Parts: sequence; structure tokens; C-alpha cells
Amino acid sequence: MQIDSGAREVLPVCSILLGFLFAGFWRTLNREPSFKAEDRHFKLGITLLSLAVVMLGAFGVVQSIRQIAYTNSAFLLGYRGVVFGVVHLCLGTC
Repeated sequence: MQIDSGAREVLPVCSILLGFLFAGFWRTLNREPSFKAEDRHFKLGITLLSLAVVMLGAFGVVQSIRQIAYTNSAFLLGYRGVVFGVVHLCLGTC
């Protein structure tokens, strides 16, 4: 099986970066409610982080797996599962 070299190089990097971004978002989400409403900060930062998670998930992970799934149909079910997971993750963060 031949996988496009771009997808082969981009997918691991984007997957790891997506994990780090989501971990940072989750840490911020758990930390912010401990402050009073007027002392909370990073409202713009949380918005940008959420946007980064959505964009990286859509264009970095899903598009790479889409190329792999269209190259080999055995990965089609995995592609659909990843799309469902990323959509669920993005809807959970927004």
C-alpha cells in the first residue's frame, strides 16, 4: 500500500499537536471556574484555542486520513470513526 508522502508526514504531527491543544484547553477549562467571574481571564485565548483545535482537527487530521482512506478502502471505516470523533470533540469544546 502506498500512502501519499504528505499525508504520511502530516498525520502524526497533527495528531500529537491536536492532543496537546486539547489537553491545554481542558486544563484551562478546569482551572477557570475556580476564579471569580470578574477575575477570569483568557476569554480571547480560549476562543483562539478552540478555533485552533477545530481547524487542526479538520484540516490536519481528517484531511490526511481522508487521503489514506481513498487510497485504500480498508481504512474507510476508520476514517468515518475519526471524523465522528473529531466532530464530537469539536462540538464538546465549543
